[in-house]
Amino acid sequence: MHYACAKGHLDIIKLINSKEKFYFQKFVQMKTNTNSTCLHLAVQNGNIQLVEYILTKFTYENIKLIINQQSQPFGTPLHIAGKHSIDFYKYIFLIF
Repeated sequence: MHYACAKGHLDIIKLINSKEKFYFQKFVQMKTNTNSTCLHLAVQNGNIQLVEYILTKFTYENIKLIINQQSQPFGTPLHIAGKHSIDFYKYIFLIF
């Protein structure tokens, strides 16, 4: 799932969600050895459609948690968005 997010394979993420709705949020929150989640990788690689799709699958309270999860050395998805793309930053702030 992390690879699909890093490479922008929205169709694969949608397929995983359709087959594993119960575990989808847990899969998204799983971390790599640098504590990166799928959201970190999607943001870092400029996949705004993936970011939108992932965030629509979480409640408001959970979104606040996942956009503030730390990863080394990248920071939070919110920090990465601010560094890499103003559009991501605007999108994430529109949610709030």
